[in-house]
Amino acid sequence: MSPLRKGQLGDIAGPEHVDRAGDVRLVSLNCRPARGGQHQHCQASSREHDIGFLIIDSILPALGGDPLSAEVALAFFGAIRQLGLGTLCVAHITKDGSEEMPFGSVMFHNLARSTWFVKKGQQAGENEATIGLFQKKTNLGMPALPLGLKFTWTDDRCRIQRTDVRSEPDFAQDISLGSRVLKLLDGAPATVEEMTTMLQQSDPKVKEDSVRKAVWRLKEKGLVREVGMAPNRLTQWGRAVVSVCDDLDDLPF
Repeated sequence: MSPLRKGQLGDIAGPEHVDRAGDVRLVSLNCRPARGGQHQHCQASSREHDIGFLIIDSILPALGGDPLSAEVALAFFGAIRQLGLGTLCVAHITKDGSEEMPFGSVMFHNLARSTWFVKKGQQAGENEATIGLFQKKTNLGMPALPLGLKFTWTDDRCRIQRTDVRSEPDFAQDISLGSRVLKLLDGAPATVEEMTTMLQQSDPKVKEDSVRKAVWRLKEKGLVREVGMAPNRLTQWGRAVVSVCDDLDDLPF
């Protein structure tokens, strides 16, 4: 186990912020697959370096057994509990590309307090990528809103910024229809037919009847209202004034 050097911290924080990042100590431990005694090694190293949070990347090499086995999953989580550290475990998706659970035994999903699906959107040759994070399970309250992060690579660093996942075509099918309708109405009022046409540009599976039902659900929640008539005599819908919290935009309905 070895602490990251100052130069490596500079790659993460940027050269002008490396001194501020000095209070954050990152330590790496290279573990070989199925190597005995790794649990004791991690335990001793965490005490030596006063580690407060553990990231395991990734779960499969840390198992030393069949990932499809419930017993192996139980042993893995038991070992984590013994370490007594907050832990983030990185897992791979299933062979069929399912976005609901990680590869392996269902116990990896069932025993976790929270699971997130991470999806990347990037065009070939671009120096930007958008990462969408979608919570699939939580034992700690209501599901969190989807998060979006935009990564931009330059010659000397990687810049990370927050972004709205509803604006990214790559994530259209991962965002609730109601949230996408609200995002459209941020720009200007529109009829159901106009909204359907715009939504189909990123998700051809969207049906007009589904959009109409989503609009009526939003109206019942007080998030949209009728604002007038279009020239073709169809109802135009717009955003209602939400006085409490505009984060209601992302509610998963």
